[in-house]
Amino acid sequence: MPDSIDFPVYLFFINFIFMILSMTGYGRGEAQDGDICYQVEIKSLNSKNTDIRCKLPEGFIQEEILIRQLVKEEVMRGRVEVLVTDLSQGESVATNINESILKVYYNKLKKIALDLEENTESILPALIRNQDIMKGQTASISKAQWNVVYDALKDSIRALSQFRTEEGKVLAKELSQRAFIIDKLIPEIEKFEGERIEKLKERLQRNLEDFIHKDKIDQNRFEQEILFYIEKLDITEEKIRLRQHCKYFEEQINTPDPQSGKVLSFIAQEMGREINTLGAKAQHFELQQIVVQMKDELEKIKEQLANVL
Repeated sequence: MPDSIDFPVYLFFINFIFMILSMTGYGRGEAQDGDICYQVEIKSLNSKNTDIRCKLPEGFIQEEILIRQLVKEEVMRGRVEVLVTDLSQGESVATNINESILKVYYNKLKKIALDLEENTESILPALIRNQDIMKGQTASISKAQWNVVYDALKDSIRALSQFRTEEGKVLAKELSQRAFIIDKLIPEIEKFEGERIEKLKERLQRNLEDFIHKDKIDQNRFEQEILFYIEKLDITEEKIRLRQHCKYFEEQINTPDPQSGKVLSFIAQEMGREINTLGAKAQHFELQQIVVQMKDELEKIKEQLANVL
């Protein structure tokens, strides 16, 4: 069994075709129109379902639905965090104070403080932190504001897509390399099959002679039972199916479908089923070592697939 296997990248055309996308990524966009300036940041993480969470400035109640729709069309799957920051407020926040509520609160609290003979200096700083008093934004945003946010959102989505595409290239190479190694280990199994059968026969003969004297063994019946037993331990079908799964796995990496992660995960499960069966039927030390190496490569594939869209 070889210690390592060289991976010919050209064999799988990975340098030419990158179809899979990563679920994790980050994108940031910024747009400005006069005094209006907004920044949009998008971060996507692994998730089986689509979960979009938005953190928006006050006044984006109606626009939040549209933002979610635009983001969902691009990310398709994963946990996504959208952060919209108003960079144009600056010192204007201080003018958005509900003076009538401030005066009512202040006068009532001041009266209570005087009755209790407490210091009144801390009342005003505490009231400024009250959300009812510091309005920060109007009830809705203007069309001009939305246009700026929309441009920033498009730029952030574009940056996120580029990030996920680049990550997908890395994932594609990694997945192809692991599947290639598993496929190239199948001929290594075949090297031990003849020796494996002979050792099985010798072990069965030896075990039988421990219980029955050699002269009393019906050799014809014994040979029939051996053939029947060996047929049950035959691994030809498992090798054929595993090789086919590896081929199909590679084809799916290069499929035009951007959401190929679920299909790849299913194929990996089928690969694991065949590898486990090979291990159960092996009855041979060196062959078991190859199966262990296959399982190790498959585990690495599953780890990477958790991040594929």
